[in-house]
Amino acid sequence: MSLSAALIHLFAAPEHFEEWWGYGTFFVGSAVVQGAYAVVLLRGPWGSSFYTVGIAGNLVIVALWLVTRTAGIPFLGPHAWEVEGVGALDLSATAAEVALVVALVALRRGRGLSKEGWFMVFLLVVYAALAFALFGRLTRFGDH
Repeated sequence: MSLSAALIHLFAAPEHFEEWWGYGTFFVGSAVVQGAYAVVLLRGPWGSSFYTVGIAGNLVIVALWLVTRTAGIPFLGPHAWEVEGVGALDLSATAAEVALVVALVALRRGRGLSKEGWFMVFLLVVYAALAFALFGRLTRFGDH
């Protein structure tokens, strides 16, 4: 889930660099951190602090996505306070991040997810994959 969000952010980075270097840098930085987190996570198990960092980081990105889709890009850049549209790829990344948070919360609690929890994660991942596969090639990030 973290790796899929990272790949989507990396894919979106060039277009965001065209808008402003700060937006592009945010996307590359997010991709690098999420990709590295995915690799390190696979080498686990880890303590609750490691899971908490992943939860917090992904919730910050999800919150920023919500803000940019409702109030606009906060404070910075040439498009400050312009509301972004919603596209299939950004929905896919956000779904993967939310699913990862659900899984990390269960890991942090020291127990596995319930059947219902795993089903929720499964549905979010399937949605992300379908959105990327079906609509991702048709939707440019700038055309939300």
